[in-house]
Amino acid sequence: MRFWKCLLYLFVCMGPFTASAAAGDYWIKVQPTVIDAYQVEAAVTTNIPGPMVLAARLALAGVKPDDPFVGTGFMRFPVEKDSGKMTIHVEKHAMPRGARMFSGTYDVEIFFYASWPDNTDAVKRTGIADTIKVAVPVRLIASGPAPGANAASAKAPAMNADEAYRWVTENVFDGFYFRREFWENKFGELEEVAYEGKGDPAVYKMYYIKKINMTLLVDDSRKAVITYRRGLAHE
Repeated sequence: MRFWKCLLYLFVCMGPFTASAAAGDYWIKVQPTVIDAYQVEAAVTTNIPGPMVLAARLALAGVKPDDPFVGTGFMRFPVEKDSGKMTIHVEKHAMPRGARMFSGTYDVEIFFYASWPDNTDAVKRTGIADTIKVAVPVRLIASGPAPGANAASAKAPAMNADEAYRWVTENVFDGFYFRREFWENKFGELEEVAYEGKGDPAVYKMYYIKKINMTLLVDDSRKAVITYRRGLAHE
């Protein structure tokens, strides 16, 4: 009898250790895609066996722990098996509700909370005891540049040509949302010039920015910048 009591005691003691070790084998990955100025599609894959409910949100990157949170509230993200997609709108889901969100880098954050009742069965299957989190940064234009403390208008601070060119090369990527108002506010008037490339001219547009001597190639159907050229270009 003493042998069985000792074996039972050993099993009870080892149970939590085994579950905790197994939990470290599970992961979540997210691939974000910027849809437009305000929206991001989060494509999630995981080796946690579903069904489960994840939590998703956008959070302004680089905010200090003592600063107020800037971003969206948590959204429930049901996943039936091992993958799923969700679209997050940075202003429609802003926290507090109705707050304006400005241009910047936001982290797409996905969480698995073992404490959520919706995840009770997943926890039983896996032994996960702690929260699992993943975060990937994206750049959003949202409502444009945040107004300066002493700004008298919505105009962005002036940049010289070198600063403006550097800003474009550091921030603009294939798929960057194109809103003419944003570019003209930042760099001055855009001049639409003829597109002479091999694509459909009804879809592809060229915009010359005289101030910085640069041309944008834009997919007008998606309202997205494809690339940029130094100087005046037509393809």
